[in-house]
Amino acid sequence: GVKIDHSFGAKMKLSGYYSRTGTAVQYCVPLCGSDGLPDPITATRGTYIESNTIRLNADYIYSPALLLHLGAGYQDNYFSDDVEILNYDSEKELGLKGATVKRMFPAIQSASNAQGGVKNLGPNGNRNIYYQKPTANLSLTWVNNNHTYKFGSEMRIEGVPTLLYTATNGVFQFSGDQSGLPSTQGQNIQGGVVGAPYASFLLGSVQTANIANPPQARVGQSAWGFFAQDTWKVSRKLTLDYGLRYDYQTYPKEQYGRYPNFSPLTPNPSAGNRLGAVNFEGEGPGRCGCNFANVYPWAFGPRLGAAYQINSKTVLRAGWGIVYSGTPTNNQTTTAISVPNPVTTAAFGQPVMTLGKGITIPASPWPNLDPGQYPPAGTTTAP
Repeated sequence: GVKIDHSFGAKMKLSGYYSRTGTAVQYCVPLCGSDGLPDPITATRGTYIESNTIRLNADYIYSPALLLHLGAGYQDNYFSDDVEILNYDSEKELGLKGATVKRMFPAIQSASNAQGGVKNLGPNGNRNIYYQKPTANLSLTWVNNNHTYKFGSEMRIEGVPTLLYTATNGVFQFSGDQSGLPSTQGQNIQGGVVGAPYASFLLGSVQTANIANPPQARVGQSAWGFFAQDTWKVSRKLTLDYGLRYDYQTYPKEQYGRYPNFSPLTPNPSAGNRLGAVNFEGEGPGRCGCNFANVYPWAFGPRLGAAYQINSKTVLRAGWGIVYSGTPTNNQTTTAISVPNPVTTAAFGQPVMTLGKGITIPASPWPNLDPGQYPPAGTTTAP
């Protein structure tokens, strides 16, 4: 961190501040899931956090009774759980076609049982989350006789751009069903089951597959405040403070309305058009033509205070006011993005896809404005 103060003559003063913090680790236990396997087949992901803070303040004295203050700042925070190799080409290295992003080794899961196999290979996800917050404040102080007037405003803007790479390389789960006997239907025979997940993996016969397009979203909100106040020295013993503040604060929302919200009045095509589905705010196809929340426009906060000197050693102070708290922050954004639904084989022993033929299932769309994306197919039974 570094801080600099400078005076431009007797009337103007400027100060600046900058700081940076950062942590970085690629291999650790248990947070990063390090397993001792080499890149790129290891499932481990790192933890990288960087933060920058910039502040600038300027004060200008117009006269002994008039002072102008201006402050501005910017804060950001970046988080990622990147793997060591971020340009892996599954088609070139493995002959596996269909990855939506050439980034990570495909995730191989459940390719073992009590009789043996191989542990999970490849990372199961990857996130890049940014937190950006510009701020500013402006105030004017004017001393006039026994009054000290102060007028000001402030601004806070928050933005959270997010990139998710989960399942863009493909997530593949294996079962013993594809390497067993169809006639057994997976039943236990004399203490054992015919077929092994590792054998199915060697055959490239996938039980459950998931492939997704990378969501690139941005959630944002803003807050604005204005105030006017007066400190009135009524007498040598009595001082009154009174003022009024106004706040206008928006709620966290995705800039293009691509985050889903539960709607109890929307027909769900995945549940026989029963009421209860997801919807999306904004105008246009797949949208509700609405906002998920309303901004409160009447956040006026009066202030009143008094100080009275009873004697040379005792002062009585009292104050009253209305203060409006801020709207919730939006740093937890990844949970609002629809989780891609995996595709599971429709019949016992039949693979949903074969690795040798590439990823043949369709990638989950982004944005996904389907009101019937929940519940996933096969998880409910109509009465």
